[in-house]
This record gives sequence, structure tokens and C-alpha cells, in this order.
Amino acid sequence: MKVDIKSFLIGVFATINLFLLYGFTNSTDCDTYYNNDDIMNEVNSIANDIDDIKKDVKKMSRGKLY
Repeated sequence: MKVDIKSFLIGVFATINLFLLYGFTNSTDCDTYYNNDDIMNEVNSIANDIDDIKKDVKKMSRGKLY
């Protein structure tokens, strides 16, 4: 089986371009923008804000906000 040098170089360059295009990333490392701890901190902060709003609404319904 004879391999043509042009075909071989086209294959090599196509492979290198694909690696450069996709950036050598790993499929398990695709979520690089958000961290789980950051998300949980934000969720807990929102939950605390909701609790504060509930308390204020209860006080308002009793007329004791201020």
C-alpha cells in the first residue's frame, strides 16, 4: 500500500486544525464559567433574601413594619 505524501499532509493538517479549533478540551471540563460553590452561594443568598421579604410582608400585614 503506497501512501501519497499529499494525502498524508492533508490528513495531518486537518487533524491539527481540528485540535486547534476545539482547543484540546476535555468533555468533563466543559463548564469552565460557573463553579458549583459559586452557584450554591448565590442560591443561598437568594433564599436568605426571600426569607427577609417574607418577614417584611408578615410585618406589613400586621402593620408593624416601621
